[in-house]
Amino acid sequence: MKPKSLNETCRQALPLFLLAFGAVQSGAQAQSASVLAEHDNYLPGQLIGVSFAGGPGAKKDWVGVYPEGVVPGSQGSTLWNYVDNTRGGNTGLKEGKVTFPAGLNFAGKWFAYLLENDGYTILAETSFNVIEPTAALVHVNKRVYAPGETIAITFTNGPANTKDWIGVYPVGEVPGSQGSTIWNYVDGTQTGSKPVSAGTISFTTGLSKVGEWTAFLLENDGYTVLASENFKVAVNANDVPRVASIEPAQGATNTPPAASFAATIVNGGVKVTSASVVLNLDNTKVVHQLREEADKLFVTYAGTAALASDSKHTFTLIFADAVGGRYTNSVEFTVGTYTDIKLPAPLYLETFDTVAEGKLPAGWSETSYTEVQNDEVDFKNLDSAAYKTWTTVDVERFRGTFNTYSNPETSAGEANDYQRVLRTDGRSVVNGAVIRDMAKGRMLFGDSGYRRGRSQVMFLTTPSFDFTGKKNIFLSYHSLWEQNQDSIAALEYSADGGQSWLPVAYHLDGRDVKTNDLGQVDIEATFTTEYGDVARYADEQGNELGGTYGAFVGAKLALIQPSHIQPRVDDNPTDGKRVELFRLEGADNQKSVRLRFAHAGTDSWYWGVDEVGFYSIDPAPAVAPSLSVQRANTGLKLSWTGGVGFVLESSDTLGKAAWSAVANLPAGVSELEIPTAQIATGARYYRLRKP
Repeated sequence: MKPKSLNETCRQALPLFLLAFGAVQSGAQAQSASVLAEHDNYLPGQLIGVSFAGGPGAKKDWVGVYPEGVVPGSQGSTLWNYVDNTRGGNTGLKEGKVTFPAGLNFAGKWFAYLLENDGYTILAETSFNVIEPTAALVHVNKRVYAPGETIAITFTNGPANTKDWIGVYPVGEVPGSQGSTIWNYVDGTQTGSKPVSAGTISFTTGLSKVGEWTAFLLENDGYTVLASENFKVAVNANDVPRVASIEPAQGATNTPPAASFAATIVNGGVKVTSASVVLNLDNTKVVHQLREEADKLFVTYAGTAALASDSKHTFTLIFADAVGGRYTNSVEFTVGTYTDIKLPAPLYLETFDTVAEGKLPAGWSETSYTEVQNDEVDFKNLDSAAYKTWTTVDVERFRGTFNTYSNPETSAGEANDYQRVLRTDGRSVVNGAVIRDMAKGRMLFGDSGYRRGRSQVMFLTTPSFDFTGKKNIFLSYHSLWEQNQDSIAALEYSADGGQSWLPVAYHLDGRDVKTNDLGQVDIEATFTTEYGDVARYADEQGNELGGTYGAFVGAKLALIQPSHIQPRVDDNPTDGKRVELFRLEGADNQKSVRLRFAHAGTDSWYWGVDEVGFYSIDPAPAVAPSLSVQRANTGLKLSWTGGVGFVLESSDTLGKAAWSAVANLPAGVSELEIPTAQIATGARYYRLRKP
């Protein structure tokens, strides 16, 4: 990951400056990457725009700005943004523009680089200068003009002589060696009657000759150059349509199970025939959505079927233009590894849909130690008493806006922020179906975010469930959890009606999971280390509690195993949105099984829960392992399947006592190459054995 920049900048939208060109015609056409600063020279603090084109289209491609002589990667970039002009890198673009509104404060020569996929591979570079704040400056409003197009030239810090003037010459020609092609005095006339130090001169008839040109600011009817900038006049290089962005990116891996596609086609002088647009998935036509806006077409597709785990696929976008040109763009991608959760009919299922908002299902009980500073019950105000503890909330609320911190003038950014509650990455699959909506109707909700008060601490217990005569008990639920540094989500169960608790899962920040000298999770240290920012509260007796994660745990620490600790990514609105499935071994054949949910934080996001169900799931039948050998370039390759829980052993004899485990074999590996040199030493036997 690149180092942090020295200047954190805000962003603003600017017109897109398209630099490169070409379309895919009868197959993929390669484009060389290019990058170009919007101007040759900038004043300190002036907005800097950098356009790029022909990039790979990865989400984490980025533009970095470095001083002259500094190689990317040798030290942090002074300015940087991902190609979608954000610091998150959410959209892959092959062409576009990034802006740095605060500019640079140090005069000198600078370089802007287009860099590949969060690394330091240079795809293209351009240079520009930051000049002294009092120096004269000339800017053209575009780098490339069409013949006859209006040319606007802005000048700053001129000496304000009546006869200062703007002249345009072919590149390489020195003013005074021959006449300018077009010119005006700085007051916009050819008489020069008004002294002007800054302004914009427009040449409405433009230039008819294709080529490279220089705009000069010249002093007092003479040829002393005060400032200049180059530009081009060219026949529109974008006459043909082209794909400006496409998702997934070529070669994308770990994509969600349901295939999705998004592409932006930019019209040139020749437009796309919208009826010609076809999208294929693995050579089969799929139904896409098409939206046209100005000179762009947006093609999208959202699949519903779950593609096989780890499978490879290809999207092919085909379209034609109005004069018969045909264009094909293909991208290959690989689905990430996932588990298709197989759920039978539930023994018990709570969807919360019939529970009144603000209530809990019958027999469910909550205890809250949340500090409440607004006693009003207002479900549109996250800071009100409506959200002091676990409660049932209508899911549709999270498609709208909220007041935060009881502020009636909540900013738009905060008011819309809890729409993140329903965001998901679409990676949960149940019975072959992708779960796109983690919550529907109503759900159970415990909030900590956008609340005043030092802490939000809430516990929830269910009534007892009778599983007498039932075995292989599993719990599944839809979890809408978002981690925030100091927060914890704890789920436990009881097999004795709540007298004692057993661990299920604990979500906390991975940075707070303690390890010992061997790198193993230290349960004791993880739950007893005290932090200044972890929630604290006073119980009914006035005892001060909290400050450690263990303060919110009902199970004895000795019962908690490393597998029970399941960190989630801090401030990530999709990482904790999962269909969870846990085996409750202690619940088999028990008549008083309860659940305990605990959520504690300090203005620390939320935990939504839906579709809470218990299931009796028969274990998958054991798969008989197989072991085979075949020739390889370096000797022989040994491979095996169905060997979960088995150990690969070898021996130079078939004697009972001579077998030993193959050393240094990584976990999960199911093949082994045996070099020719090892084969030549004599016979060797291999077997799989279950300890």
